[in-house]
Amino acid sequence: MIDKLRIIFLALLLTACGPNTFEANGAWARPTAAGGTAAVYLELRNGTAEDLVLVGARSEVARVIEMHHSMAMDEMEGMIANEPDTDVMKMAPVAELRLEAGETFVFEPGGYHLMLIDLEQGLVAGEMFFVTLYFLNSPDLQVEVQVIAP
Repeated sequence: MIDKLRIIFLALLLTACGPNTFEANGAWARPTAAGGTAAVYLELRNGTAEDLVLVGARSEVARVIEMHHSMAMDEMEGMIANEPDTDVMKMAPVAELRLEAGETFVFEPGGYHLMLIDLEQGLVAGEMFFVTLYFLNSPDLQVEVQVIAP
């Protein structure tokens, strides 16, 4: 009976400490003056068994945060066929992002990012701030963001 209890206890312990977690790693932004814009980059690891849907974010350092995707003009839907300059990067807002079960989603320069709009304060290298991520089907996640000089 004691061996069965040990096995059950170990199974519960491994489940609690195992891959069934959702986390943010390596969040960073560049220094920026108050009143401007900045981007936050990070990795979101969905170690849960279900897809999660990111629907927004908030921070005390900015009036608004939007999810954006940067891409070359020739990648954008509805692009005019005769666009002369296809090397230009454009940003498009994203209403929600699906984070598939067991996957890591990367927000990185030239791709997806969180756009901080109308900064309430400057972002100073060496300091940090918090961003809260909102999900359709999961609790909010507070993320510490490091401000890193280029």
